[in-house]
Amino acid sequence: MSTAKRENDLDERGNGVRPRWLAKKSAAQYMDCTTAYIERLIAQGELPYHRIGRKFIRLSRDDLDD
Repeated sequence: MSTAKRENDLDERGNGVRPRWLAKKSAAQYMDCTTAYIERLIAQGELPYHRIGRKFIRLSRDDLDD
């Protein structure tokens, strides 16, 4: 793993590791938008997501960065 990749995984303060998978609310905060916008992107097929069971959706931080 490159040093740049490891630095990107640190939180804002450089303390810990940011999670790779985000819930819709966390993804919206990460992208500085609303959860409704995240849901619209998912519904339009523009944002890939992973379903955990029947209820939970998680979004990859790598997909959000693209």
